[in-house]
This record gives sequence, C-alpha cells and structure tokens, in this order.
Amino acid sequence: MNLIIAASSGGFSDILRETADTFGWNWKLFISQVASFCIVALLLRRFAYRPILAVLEDRRRKIEEGQLNAEKIRKELAEAEKRYQEILAKGNADAQRMIDEARASAANHAESPGNASLSAAGGAVMGAGERKGRAIPCSPPAPASPSSTLSCAAIRPSPARSASASSS
Repeated sequence: MNLIIAASSGGFSDILRETADTFGWNWKLFISQVASFCIVALLLRRFAYRPILAVLEDRRRKIEEGQLNAEKIRKELAEAEKRYQEILAKGNADAQRMIDEARASAANHAESPGNASLSAAGGAVMGAGERKGRAIPCSPPAPASPSSTLSCAAIRPSPARSASASSS
C-alpha cells in the first residue's frame, strides 16, 4: 500500500530514503565498510587462506604417501610370510629326507655281515641296562660318520664285562 502511495506522491526514491533514515543507513559509511571488508578479505586470502591451504595440501600428500607405504609394507610382509612358509616346508622336507637316509643307512649297516655282532652287542648292552632298572643313554648316529653307530657299544661296557673286570 505504501508503494501505491509512493508512486503517486513522488516516487520510489523517496521510499528508499525514508527506509534508510528509519534504519539509520548512511551511504558514506556503507561504502567505507565495503572497502574495509574487501581489503580484509584480500589480506586474509593472501596471508591466511593460502598458507592454510598449503598446509592442508601437504598433510593430504603425506597421508597419501603413508597409505601407499602401508600397502607396500603389507605386500612385503605377505611375500616374507610366503617365503618363510616355503623355507620352513623345504627345511622340514630336508630334515625328513635326512632322517630317512640315516634310518636306511643304519638298517643297511646293521644288516651287513661284519656289523651284525656289533649291533647285537649294542642291543645286549641296552637290554642289560634296562633289566637292572637303569637306561644307558645312547646318542643317535650322526649322518656324517658311519662309524658313530659303534660309539655306544664301544664306549659303554656291558654289565657282564664290568662285573668280570671288578672281580679281577
């Protein structure tokens, strides 16, 4: 309704002037505030906004590098675990092969005609020790030296020999 009255009485500029006076608007003050705002905005953009963006970009880049390094380390760990399992399996297979070879060598050595008496003597020594309630420990033969199978029988005298030696 004021618009209709303003149009008939003097115009739109009178209404604006009245409204500006009612709210205390001063055009000179408004221009200075706009200029101050622009200056502050430019200074903040130059000295605050760009450095903050640079820090944020640097942080984003470091996080990305960290994620790439973590992925690389995960892959290396998986490869190392795989190599570990392969080496462990190979070691177990080699150990089993050596055990099987040692058993076969011991069986062949025990079956040869010259060693039958020594094998029987070694068994007698072990059996005599077990009958008296004590076990005579004997280390297993080392695969490198075939004569080590004789070590237990040759080193430990049988109870019959030790009894005859002590009575004389």
